[in-house]
Amino acid sequence: APGECYASEADASGWSEQIYVTEGRLTLIIEHAQRQLDKGEFFIFPSDCRYAYRNDGEEPVRFVRNVVI
Repeated sequence: APGECYASEADASGWSEQIYVTEGRLTLIIEHAQRQLDKGEFFIFPSDCRYAYRNDGEEPVRFVRNVVI
């Protein structure tokens, strides 16, 4: 929902996450860098660092998150 944020601790070494946004715009924060992902965008990142998902928009964000071990 608008304004919501989910922060995560680092995953184990070698893990990664795959993100696909199906609705809205997702702000992905990896350590201190931010990246905007719009509807239809796909992104993979190593998740052995601190990261967060945030909705800075005015409409809900829906996305698929796969953790790869």
